[in-house]
Amino acid sequence: MKKTLAAVLAAGALLIGGIGSVDAANWYTVGTDSNGITWSIDNDSVKKDDKKAVMDIKAMDYEGYHYIVTEEFNHKKQEVKDLKVTLYDPQGYVVKEEQPNKNSRKVEPGTPAQAVFQLIWGGK
Repeated sequence: MKKTLAAVLAAGALLIGGIGSVDAANWYTVGTDSNGITWSIDNDSVKKDDKKAVMDIKAMDYEGYHYIVTEEFNHKKQEVKDLKVTLYDPQGYVVKEEQPNKNSRKVEPGTPAQAVFQLIWGGK
């Protein structure tokens, strides 16, 4: 299952980044993708303006393993990049922290990234 999550994330799906305990966040569920991964945004982590937005996003599988990724969205370029990636077990303990390559990628139609982008700026 861990490999499935990693493949989904590496394929350009939203990654999520966290700070401290997962329980301390104010999560808003965006939806569940075709792989059964539930995507949520930590409302307390959102920092945005007309140019960019930075927030923590969580992707959780049915077993409770989840990534929390801090992502930065670029409004004008319609791109997203991962700033921090952490994998947690179902009890909320850190399994590992990954070093993202921090390269930007386009926000593709039909992806969780697009759903988040539209939540941030609407159809703009």
